[in-house]
Amino acid sequence: MGDSLKNIPAVLEYLDQAGWKISKSAAYKHKKEGKLRPAADGMFPVKAIEKYAKQWLEKKDGSGTLDDLQEATARATLEKLQAQARHWDTKTKIELGEYVHRNKWDRELAARARVFRSDMENFIRAQVSEIIRIVEGDPEKAPDLIEFYLDHLEAWLNRYSTPKTWKVSE
Repeated sequence: MGDSLKNIPAVLEYLDQAGWKISKSAAYKHKKEGKLRPAADGMFPVKAIEKYAKQWLEKKDGSGTLDDLQEATARATLEKLQAQARHWDTKTKIELGEYVHRNKWDRELAARARVFRSDMENFIRAQVSEIIRIVEGDPEKAPDLIEFYLDHLEAWLNRYSTPKTWKVSE
């Protein structure tokens, strides 16, 4: 068969051989509705027939009617809708305070770390004489020194982990 077919019976034969399911009355009806259009010379171009079949007909084996472009468009539309749903879900959670911007979170952690470091440095500098007094230069008193440190460690960790409103510049 050439690049064009001369009439509906030839189109029906071509579609039948290509594995498309269509009746004679449906073909004439589709021509009347403008789904199956002849070219200006009255002939039916094979490319137009194939496009028509993919868009409007089912295969004899029962496969669908959507062509590759339509399937890709449907898939893209679904992905877009899912992405929009995720976006709006995230936006809602941000507005409800369930999410914190990463930069703000990082600044708050840095502020807490500064407090933690400051507590440790201040303790070491301020308590050096107490440390010397506790151990009196005696290695046997190491457990007493460890207990002293651990007591203060609990205070540092408590101060570090206490929920507070930290003033962080944006």
